[in-house]
Amino acid sequence: MQDSAKNWLLGECIDQVATDCLLNSIVRIGGFTTFIQEPLQQNRVMASSSPSIPSLCQSSAFCRDVKISCGDFFAQTIRQSLFIRPFIATCPLGVSFAVSPLVLGQQVTMAAIVSGYVRTKPWNEHQRNLFECWQQKTGISFSDELQVVPEKKLRAIGELVKKTSEYVMSLAVLHDKRFNDCVYSEFAAAREILRQSQNLSVVEALVAYKGTFSWKHEKELIEQVALGKRKEAMQKLEEIITTMYTDYQGSPEEFKGRIMELAVLITRTPLYYMNYSDGEPVNIRMPEFYPPAGYDKIELMHWLMVILEMVLDITDCHREGQQKANVVRAAIGYINSNLEQRLRVEDVSKAVGFTAQYLNRLFIEQMGISASEYIVNAKIQESKRLLRESGMSITEISNRLNYWDSTHFAKIFRKTTGKSPSEFREQSASSGN
Repeated sequence: MQDSAKNWLLGECIDQVATDCLLNSIVRIGGFTTFIQEPLQQNRVMASSSPSIPSLCQSSAFCRDVKISCGDFFAQTIRQSLFIRPFIATCPLGVSFAVSPLVLGQQVTMAAIVSGYVRTKPWNEHQRNLFECWQQKTGISFSDELQVVPEKKLRAIGELVKKTSEYVMSLAVLHDKRFNDCVYSEFAAAREILRQSQNLSVVEALVAYKGTFSWKHEKELIEQVALGKRKEAMQKLEEIITTMYTDYQGSPEEFKGRIMELAVLITRTPLYYMNYSDGEPVNIRMPEFYPPAGYDKIELMHWLMVILEMVLDITDCHREGQQKANVVRAAIGYINSNLEQRLRVEDVSKAVGFTAQYLNRLFIEQMGISASEYIVNAKIQESKRLLRESGMSITEISNRLNYWDSTHFAKIFRKTTGKSPSEFREQSASSGN
């Protein structure tokens, strides 16, 4: 790999030798040019055994003739790959690639694994005319440099690239615990970075994202689906879709990607999983639940509304004997979605539509502890995760989980766990957990 990588992506957060081995596996199987591309600074790190980039694609003068910037193409492609994985991209010259993003949390470096520089289709008339004009101008022929492969093979390599990107992110976590494998949980931040074209950190990007319409209303949608509030959930989804329709007017791939994200969000709410624990949930990866094949926005919106209806139908079909458990599950879903708030039992009981006394009685019957004890335990579990996995200070964790102050947090933590937050962090670090 290029030595410059030491000061960029691999040397800081990913083991260089192991990553090179993974990239070379793609090269051995596909025979394609393979590298890691950083979209903002346009750095490129080649696999050590990778075929070289065809001279066609090294000719910036040729790209100017066809009014395309390679850097802009890859930046746009990597952005699209945040919505669709694996993503197959084809540039205006008919050169195709399989792309899968790398998103590394905290002090973020965003990039993508790219494998390709192949053709899956013959040149079209426009492309042939471009090549003929260029060859007459320079006397150089590029047409034989690009490997011609079936589209099926490129898509198979795309799946391999996707898996490899996941392994690379996992390696980053092993190499340096400051980094999180956040390919799912922090895609919103990754898109915010690309959208603003700034080298923000994940934390900065998440702060920016959490101030948007999308974050606020998606959070409300989760709560309403979890609580089985059909009318409110349908109205909230309509609001979100209406805004998305405008935001992604010129980006059909991104619109479809956001629809897919919302479908996963809706079908993975805590209450829905718990209610359907003795059966199979709606799985949008099953053929009968596949979304429409194209990018027609009306079809996609209708499909998403159908998915929501199915989920709400299932949450409505409770047997009478499950009612008490379902109320507790709804309360748990609300609590787990609002751990960063200063939660009281009265807040939770109001959300699920029962009195605080009745809710506490149900928690004792179903869980063996009161609702207030569950809130304390849930916050302590989240604080343990932050102590193990983040570099946040104890004061920062206390503020994030909305304790009165760090002293109050430390007191509750010791009472619940038998250790101070500092002792727990040191013990977790020494045990490797």
